Amino acid sequence: MSPGTRVYTRHRARWLENLVNGNNWKQGVEIGVFKGTTFKHLIENCPHLQLTGVDVFCSDHDWRREKITTTEDLNNFPAIRWYKDLLKFCEKYPDRAILWRDFSNLAYQRIEDNSLDFIFIDASHDYDSVLEDIRCWEPKVKKGGMVSGHDINMLQVRMAVQTCKTDFKEAQDNIWYYEK
Repeated sequence: MSPGTRVYTRHRARWLENLVNGNNWKQGVEIGVFKGTTFKHLIENCPHLQLTGVDVFCSDHDWRREKITTTEDLNNFPAIRWYKDLLKFCEKYPDRAILWRDFSNLAYQRIEDNSLDFIFIDASHDYDSVLEDIRCWEPKVKKGGMVSGHDINMLQVRMAVQTCKTDFKEAQDNIWYYEK
């Protein structure tokens, strides 16, 4: 990771932290945790937040090549090396930090509609995946909550977001968001 990337990640995490704490949000989901930088930051700096992180914790190329389509098969497939460290981190916050190794288009079924204060989508960045994540996860957000994500500077992400919501807003670090 380049030094510039760390700066941007901290900006993204701080932006979310300010919203979570400023709105007294209690329930959120980060879709696409990767190494967990934003996830950890939010848990450490938002003391009233219960955050669920959803990720396959392996490269898209690998699970697609192996034709993995179920949660069970995914959990039997080798995870990226930092997954165990994230699980250890979660042990320090057992009631607030939850990790699901799952596909986002399956995991959403475990969450009640209108139960989340926010979602942050930063998983696969192709048009179909972003569109599917928005369509699957938006119903889980309460009215007045926030649907958001990263990498609006990427054409496929922008096209998917615009398909769902034409009047979304943008923030620092290529964040997109809108109120439900």
